[in-house]
Amino acid sequence: QMRLREAIKEDSELLLKWRNDSGTRRSSRNEQEIKKEEHDEWLRRTFRNSNRKLYIAEINNKPVGTARTDYDGKYYELSWTVAPEERGKGIGKKMISLIIERIKKPTRAEVKVNNLASRKIAEYVGMSLDYTRDGLMYFSKE
Repeated sequence: QMRLREAIKEDSELLLKWRNDSGTRRSSRNEQEIKKEEHDEWLRRTFRNSNRKLYIAEINNKPVGTARTDYDGKYYELSWTVAPEERGKGIGKKMISLIIERIKKPTRAEVKVNNLASRKIAEYVGMSLDYTRDGLMYFSKE
């Protein structure tokens, strides 16, 4: 049974570890390793931003992934990472399904062309590919 909870300051180290994983970096728009100071500042800005929510997905109280929503007044932009040791188990599909159930608004996501796992997640939750440009696939769901 998966549950979502909002991220807290104490999740910082785990989130940075997942973000700097080589597989995560390959799938990210910014493939560079992030320094702790940069990450801490990003997390502080995230917590202050009323249009952004950062969630931790847990199974049996064990963190298995993270998802972020950014609301622009019409769409919720979704972004996600599955814990490296949990990949290939359907966790991303379940996590993003729970997010979509929670927000009940139009969503979109940008996925790198070579990121087959995230493409499958977007399609699984009912997002349609709108277009591809500059190595990114743009998905949305009304």
